[in-house]
Amino acid sequence: MSSVEYESLQVPPVAITHTCILLAWAFSFPGEKIDESLEFCCSVCQKDKETVVSMVRELFPMMCDTCDVVLARRGEKAQYYGISPISVAT
Repeated sequence: MSSVEYESLQVPPVAITHTCILLAWAFSFPGEKIDESLEFCCSVCQKDKETVVSMVRELFPMMCDTCDVVLARRGEKAQYYGISPISVAT
């Protein structure tokens, strides 16, 4: 995927990557706590995480429960502002 395509999503590539890592973990190990080595993935802005998860819901309906688990995971710095770093720049 080129950077132009990422820009059209208005989600930073790192947010997409980190959210997908969390989705893969939650889908692969249902009911398990997210491994400590993946805690860095939890710093994704909530709005960016919601954007990625909504696309995953549409593409992979069997992952709806997994999406709920990942969205319920809080702890990011930017969630309080409800904006992503890229939306401020555009």
